[in-house]
Parts: sequence; C-alpha cells; structure tokens
Amino acid sequence: MRPLEGRAGWRGADLVRDESWIMPWSAADLADLDAALDHARTRGIAWRDVTPATFPLGPTKAKLERVAEGLEDGRGAVKLTGLPVARYDEDALRLVWMGLALHLGVARFQDCRGQLMRDIRDEGAGVGARHGQITDPKDGQAFISSSSRTYSNGALRWHTDRTDVVGLLTASQARSGGISKRAWVFAKLISN
Repeated sequence: MRPLEGRAGWRGADLVRDESWIMPWSAADLADLDAALDHARTRGIAWRDVTPATFPLGPTKAKLERVAEGLEDGRGAVKLTGLPVARYDEDALRLVWMGLALHLGVARFQDCRGQLMRDIRDEGAGVGARHGQITDPKDGQAFISSSSRTYSNGALRWHTDRTDVVGLLTASQARSGGISKRAWVFAKLISN
C-alpha cells in the first residue's frame, strides 16, 4: 500500500495549519440564501420537495461550484462557516440545508427507511426499544444497535456512510456525548 498523495492526502494537523479549505458565508451569500428561501417558501415548497430551480441561487452558486471542486478534486472536505442558524426556524433551516445540498449533488437515502435528513440528538432512555437493539443470545443482555446510538449520547463506532459526500450542519451543540471514536476531529472541523 502507498500513502495517499496530493491535496486529498492530508492529516488533521494539516487542516489546522492551512485554512484554505474553510469558506465563510459572506453577507452577500446570506442575502442570496435568504432570497432563495423566500422564493421556495412563498411557493409552499417543503424541504423534501425542493430542487435547484425552486431554491434559485444567484452569485452564491459560484461559491458552491468551488465547494464542489474542493470535494471532488481537492481535499475532499470543505467547511462552510457563519451560517446564522439561530435566525431560522427548524423548517427553514432544513429547506436551506437541502437547497444547498441539491446545488452540490443528488440527495441519497441515509437508511432503508428512506431518510434524507435527520436530527442527531439524544432521545434519552429507551432508544434501543424504539430504534433497534440486539440481544446477546448467550446472556440475554440487550445492547443498542449502531444506528440507534445516533439517537443517544453513547459513543459511536467507526463507520462510513454509503455516499460520496456527507453534509453535516451543527444547529446547536450538545452539552456532552455523541462523539465518535475516530471522527471526533470532524466534529470540531465541520461545526458551525
């Protein structure tokens, strides 16, 4: 095996030293996003039904083309910072996030239930019973399945998502928990 070379062959320390992969939203970008949001909302478009045509972007489209280039031919990771998530209600934030995603690519289901987007948050006790648990046949002890752990504050195991690009949006920071063993650096790097 050979080490990965080129712009995609980076380590976490490289991303800390070189911030060229970080792209802040400008005031003009945010105005463009708000105009696209208003366009979609006045037409009654739900986030599940949005398309690039129903979430039309002006100058911000060029920024997303640079993002796509960075994902495909660059480092493979881009951090967009400064989206004022607090000013959007939950439906508007979902519409903005899906609208942006569809300007970058094609949405794919996350699981066998057809989820395109979901919240990652601790639902408290009983997540295994609600979302899936496995019982050890030897001792009868139940443990939460990997997919159910994303509904808890339990540690996540190392995993990959079955897609070319994964978009994460931090709308609010958890007080504790939910950090995966290997990808903790991305929780810091991709947070808002």
